[in-house]
Amino acid sequence: SGWGSGGASGWGSGGNAQGGWNNSWGNDINYRGRGNGNFDRDGGPRYDIAGVDVRVDRRAGQVDVALDTNDGRGSLTFAGRVQRVDGDTIHVNIDRAVNRGDSVNASATMRIGISGNRRVRSIDLDGRIGGNRSSLNWRD
Repeated sequence: SGWGSGGASGWGSGGNAQGGWNNSWGNDINYRGRGNGNFDRDGGPRYDIAGVDVRVDRRAGQVDVALDTNDGRGSLTFAGRVQRVDGDTIHVNIDRAVNRGDSVNASATMRIGISGNRRVRSIDLDGRIGGNRSSLNWRD
């Protein structure tokens, strides 16, 4: 399991706001790309991030982000709702995280930087995943 404390554990022990939405983005952003980054969670684990798969549904306000880590493709995912859009940054309230198929509650803010061509250029996250302080940064 991804959240338990055993050796196979992924974690180890321990509003639809549309203001500012760039209409050239259309109603959906579907992006898959490669870059570099990392995810750190107090008590573990730490992952290197290479690829991202980002889905934003403007109408529903839903955001899903899957990360390719050193543990495999799409092994770490986050889901939440659009909080607001400021210029080229989508602010997301993350309420769920899944690590290797094991889901936990989350209370985190994710910022997704978008280029004019709907290319994701950055992802940052700060908050609590499964009760533990967590952070993520990724750049294309």
